[in-house]
Amino acid sequence: MKLETKVQAVNEVNRQAKIVLDGIIPQLQMFIGQKIFLANGNTAKKFVIQYPEVKSTKIGDVECAILYGCYLYKSYHSICLNLTCRLKMVDTACTYEKFDVYVGNLDDSGQILTTVKTEGFLFKNYSVDEIRALFVRKEQVENELRELKSKLRDFEGFYD
Repeated sequence: MKLETKVQAVNEVNRQAKIVLDGIIPQLQMFIGQKIFLANGNTAKKFVIQYPEVKSTKIGDVECAILYGCYLYKSYHSICLNLTCRLKMVDTACTYEKFDVYVGNLDDSGQILTTVKTEGFLFKNYSVDEIRALFVRKEQVENELRELKSKLRDFEGFYD
């Protein structure tokens, strides 16, 4: 996959995630203190979330980004949002970009919603040049780390 395509995919899933989170966070807040999961892991009947409609996006002349899957799930004592975006590259090929984000806490039983995260979600729009510069910087840092490890290898385990 070309870097340009990957950057577009990440930007698109970030755009869609923001729309979905803006729509479901207020709904989740209404369930704080209530049982939203049953002991068997299924959701309670009263726990109904209406997901906002996210329109597909044309990227360039051919590519089209579509919200492919969106759901809340329980992970230990947390509740998370999974969002998958399908990007159609040409008529016969597509790629998927997945986004998982923590949105709240459950009690010790894993059934009652105790808190909902309302801020701190980062949805950065990346540029290809920015990502290329980060890859160059990453390589420089890795080289510096290799040099440091080489110089310190004889001293590993000796601390004052």
